[in-house]
Amino acid sequence: MGNCMSGADMRGTYRQPQCEIRANIPKVLRIPSSNIGIDPLASGSGLYEKKSKIGEGVYCDVFRCTDVRDSKKGGSDESSADVIVKVFNVMYLDRIDILQLQREILIQRLMHGVSSEYFPMVSDVYISENNAKVFMVEEHVVGGDLFEYISSQEELQEEENCKELFRNLLSAVALMHSAGITHRDLKPENIFLKFMDNANSIMIGDFGQSHSTNPKISGAAPWVNPNSMDTFVGTVDYMAPEMVKNQKGESNPNSDSTYSTLVDEWACGCIFYLCLTGVLPFSTDANGNALSTPKIFNNILNSNKVTFPAEFQFSDSCKDLITLLLEAKPDRRITAKEALELSFFKDVPDRPSHLTDAAIARRKSSLNNTMENLKNKRRDSIDASRRNSLSRRNSSGGSGRGLQKRMSGSIMDFLKQATMELDQKNSSFGANPKEVIKHSDSDEEFFADVRAFKEDEMAKSNTRV
Repeated sequence: MGNCMSGADMRGTYRQPQCEIRANIPKVLRIPSSNIGIDPLASGSGLYEKKSKIGEGVYCDVFRCTDVRDSKKGGSDESSADVIVKVFNVMYLDRIDILQLQREILIQRLMHGVSSEYFPMVSDVYISENNAKVFMVEEHVVGGDLFEYISSQEELQEEENCKELFRNLLSAVALMHSAGITHRDLKPENIFLKFMDNANSIMIGDFGQSHSTNPKISGAAPWVNPNSMDTFVGTVDYMAPEMVKNQKGESNPNSDSTYSTLVDEWACGCIFYLCLTGVLPFSTDANGNALSTPKIFNNILNSNKVTFPAEFQFSDSCKDLITLLLEAKPDRRITAKEALELSFFKDVPDRPSHLTDAAIARRKSSLNNTMENLKNKRRDSIDASRRNSLSRRNSSGGSGRGLQKRMSGSIMDFLKQATMELDQKNSSFGANPKEVIKHSDSDEEFFADVRAFKEDEMAKSNTRV
């Protein structure tokens, strides 16, 4: 029973022993009996062969693979037999992680049924012998993700060339919302391109943080609360003000401290701004240098109206689109469906976009800085999370949940867990926050940000009348 670990969840709920979690996975994930005890990537399985490793998370690795059964049929295009296989190490999963994976599978299958044009298919789920690993097989989208595409560009496209990308992303978001799904973690890494070197045709994936009011999902996963959204999830660079306020407890005390589907529209505004300017609207300074988490939070909360660099002569209709998506007050923010009716998406632009040589040079520099900052942030988050998770597991016999174990490498998840650790009076390290920080010295700067942010908010609250 050495692998059967138990303890208290960070949220105060009972955490199931690890062996009990493993035993329940096939049922929770609805894995057919024929797929239980199977490693589909094993040599001789006759199912899938690895081609390349394309992603790595704290508890999940992602591989591009060939479906051996399809490849044997032959054909002119070898990539048509390719799939994406996500391999989850159950050793690092707790009950909440398993339920999140269940949600991702159910919602992605639902959305593929709504539109196979915008949402990739989850074709199969396997679990290996002794329930050690879970394999999630998805449709392969050949163009990679939007983050990779933006990173590879010498310079960004003119607004007219981005119009089809924007139209398709808003169309996909409108379909999600009509189906009762809110993604809550839209970002370039979760937007996939159907074709190489072409960002016009896209698909949305990675629904692990999403929320559903669809009865098909709530019936299959009764643990999902379909009535409200109040969980602090997502990625800091794309978070709407109401999500940040929710985390900080600054929502109107007379309200229910929830947010709505409109957080996805805000994320779209951030993505569009990044595509056109090479910088994120609230996460970088004028030179594209990364800001600390507290400064990003404060920028988001003080975003009365988004501003555009003067040398980027965007059309009025383009600026209107982004401004309406980045409206700080959600009751005034435009929906994806409404955005598609704006003049920006008409055939004739109201003013041609033009970039001066200086603007082109600045855009290229800003783009390079922004992409490098985002890559570093994602890598540092995953690396620090893995170290902290392993350190906690080794020092506490596996009873600690770990600071961050989300495959997305989301800074927001890391911040949430860190803040909870600092506030937790009955944490596994006792009441002294220094003990938490001592076990996380690989990311001292991050924890300094957390402390600075919390101290700043305390100072503000003390000066309020």
